[in-house]
Amino acid sequence: MPSFWTGLILIYVFFYLFGIAPAPLGRLDPGISPPVPITGLYTVDALVSGNWHAFESSLAHLALPSLTLAISVMAPLARMVRAGMLEILETDYVKTAWAFGLPRRLVIYGDALGNAIIPAVTALGVVFGFLMAGNAVVESVFGWPGIGNYAVKSLTMKDSGPIQSYVLLVALMCILVNLLVDLAYSLADPRIRIG
Repeated sequence: MPSFWTGLILIYVFFYLFGIAPAPLGRLDPGISPPVPITGLYTVDALVSGNWHAFESSLAHLALPSLTLAISVMAPLARMVRAGMLEILETDYVKTAWAFGLPRRLVIYGDALGNAIIPAVTALGVVFGFLMAGNAVVESVFGWPGIGNYAVKSLTMKDSGPIQSYVLLVALMCILVNLLVDLAYSLADPRIRIG
């Protein structure tokens, strides 16, 4: 499902039907004043300044947009890990571990999952670009005044400066995420050493 449709369904279920999510009207509830601006992130600023009402409200407003972005990424990653696990569970070293009578938890989570998760870590770097593209749509659905929404408004007004800045920021973030993915390889597989 596209992220805008997932967001609308989540709003309908959790806000309209169950009434447990806040209204998708921004980053805070209407009666709560924003925290003292330190970083620009309401959750961090509210936590640092001790404004617990703003912290709870900003966390509640983060839940559905975060879930919307996560749902769009979970299915391909889960399929990739499952396919990797099925392949690795048929290898000789896993069969040998079963034959030695090692505990199921050790074989599944220690040996098999560690090797099956390496392609998923690689996919995280690629998926990050899709998350940044979906971010603008999710911000529009949930009424967030974020950087993606700002880039979309700049695009409709044909203002090239903010668009170039947004593209540069996303490119730098993708490079940083791919660097972190490369560094995470050594944690996922001890045979891989950096340097």
